Amino acid sequence: MNQCSSCNRLLFEDNQSCPFCTTQTTSRVARTFSKLGVGASVFVLAACYGQPMEPVELIDADGDGYPSMQGDCDDYNPSIYPGAEEICDELDNNCDNLVDQVAYYLDSDGDGDGDYATELVVDVCEPPEAETLEGYVTNRNDCNDQDANIYYGADEICDDQIDNDCDGFIDNDDWDCEN
Repeated sequence: MNQCSSCNRLLFEDNQSCPFCTTQTTSRVARTFSKLGVGASVFVLAACYGQPMEPVELIDADGDGYPSMQGDCDDYNPSIYPGAEEICDELDNNCDNLVDQVAYYLDSDGDGDGDYATELVVDVCEPPEAETLEGYVTNRNDCNDQDANIYYGADEICDDQIDNDCDGFIDNDDWDCEN
């Protein structure tokens, strides 16, 4: 594994080199993507190309707490932002690319995180009976829905060859296991 493998894997589909990557930068890249999510690419590009790590001011035009760079799909409407309740109004209120619909995911192991492969899309204008949604959750963060101890945000157990925290990294490649 070369020093830039994590940087390349996360940023460059054509495997072009990341000229300023170091072991420290690679750790920051993994940490940034696994913990910050949306908007992290600005930090990562700066880390990979050795640019100064100046804070970037994100503008939230509608004051809902979510700038467009952090997933707000309509930064001029304060009732539309990631995580907003989807209502029957012919708008995508929660920025999930579904208009007047909510996606649910089966949570087989009961850890509160659903399996992305079990999507059930529900029309909020004509909601189903409560029993239909039993065992379903609105997130798809579980990378192993057969084990309740494996989910996004779980503690990484080093040296077990399992991605316990669903961040895409296993043991020695996971920044949680670095010394």
